[in-house]
Amino acid sequence: MEKAKDPTLVNLVFGGDKHGNAVSAGNKRVQMRPEAVKTQVCEEPSSKCSECNTKASCWRGSMDVSALSKKGNSMIDNTRLGSLKLDVSDSATANYYAAEMWASCGSGNGKWSLIIWRDTIVNGVIKLFVDGSQQKDKITYAKPGQKSSGWTRNTKGRKMSRNAAAKVDLEIAVVKNTRLRVLFERLTAGQVASAQVKVKASTVDEYVDECMGVTNCLVDLGDGSDSAFRFRNSNKIQLNCLKATTDWQRDKVSGHCKVWEKCVSNSGIAPKLKALLGAALTPRGSLAEGKVNMQEFNDAEGCVDPNVEDAESWSCECVDEMTESCNELRQGVPLETCFHSIMCGNTNVCESWKGDHCGEFLLAKASQNKSAALTRRGAKTGPDASILISHRTKVEQNVGDSLDSSLTGKCAL
Repeated sequence: MEKAKDPTLVNLVFGGDKHGNAVSAGNKRVQMRPEAVKTQVCEEPSSKCSECNTKASCWRGSMDVSALSKKGNSMIDNTRLGSLKLDVSDSATANYYAAEMWASCGSGNGKWSLIIWRDTIVNGVIKLFVDGSQQKDKITYAKPGQKSSGWTRNTKGRKMSRNAAAKVDLEIAVVKNTRLRVLFERLTAGQVASAQVKVKASTVDEYVDECMGVTNCLVDLGDGSDSAFRFRNSNKIQLNCLKATTDWQRDKVSGHCKVWEKCVSNSGIAPKLKALLGAALTPRGSLAEGKVNMQEFNDAEGCVDPNVEDAESWSCECVDEMTESCNELRQGVPLETCFHSIMCGNTNVCESWKGDHCGEFLLAKASQNKSAALTRRGAKTGPDASILISHRTKVEQNVGDSLDSSLTGKCAL
């Protein structure tokens, strides 16, 4: 069951150096939320990604709101207020850099706006994905080492002249829960590359800002510092913070841990967030160890890798529904284990992640299927099946099968 949303609608800009509010041209209030952006660096366009948590090398907010207010509107390009910027050095080994954002609009009238400034694009292609599907008619690019020299496609996919527009302005509907992924592909390795974009979600539910910023406490990570950026974009650091039991341990994890952990504990989300992160990051037997399905894994484009997914946005979108289903069906299995079963059993999750994390689960499934087949043929299963899988893992498998029918869409992960 989806949590009820506040009917109040807000306009969010996923950029700016710091969390805050400003006034843009036309005296419109702009709510800067750079901490709501999850960044990744990838070996391939939509797979083999890791968290990008070194601020200078990732998509990041490009302007300080407080500095803008001091300069005055007449001295700045107001359209670039709250933009995201990327700079790739010539020594960088990766060629794919992603920024992902989530928004929700119960009325279905929300809108994503993406502005791409052609004069900032160097040696790269920008690709756009909505809920994992590439919007192939919405791209812009520049030739290696040059600015504003490539063709640009408008929102209808028509090719425009090289100098027809200084920017590309795209609009995409926000229907209920929608994820936008901006991917930059460097065209020539070993050369510098760069880009600047602006992402805005208009007339979306205030719940988005409240859940991400207040309930999941990302507002405490919006100070613009390199350390806050690293904490925000590292699931492992966040999990270690939630596992810490003393302030000394929390300080060892990060200077941001103590304040953030206290906030998520007070909001009540800490146990669920810890279970979600633990399910994603804690291996429970690989397929290599179990000698099952040893072939090379081929991840589908746009598949979900729980290792690097944005735990906070998944928490806002899905964790209540997942928890409710687990409480009804998990038969005494811990919440983290139940979440893990959901991930292992879902077809949208990357096969490479399952190969490293779902050995017990998939062995149980293989054993269960084998036992059923032998029973149909009138054969005895023998003692091996019971030795292979513990009672706990069998229960997990039963929970996973039950959850397949109780959870739908992205909340099935």
